Amino acid sequence: MKTNIFISIFYFSGTGNTWWVTEKIKNILKKKGHKIIIYSIEREDLK
Repeated sequence: MKTNIFISIFYFSGTGNTWWVTEKIKNILKKKGHKIIIYSIEREDLK
């Protein structure tokens, strides 16, 4: 039985590289049926 998981990923990306990797991870996990939300810790609404 396959279990779908809700995953939150928090990241900081000064140059954009971490954002790029985070997007790749998100896409792989979404294809496997998981629900993914990514948050940049630089956003004002997270403070």
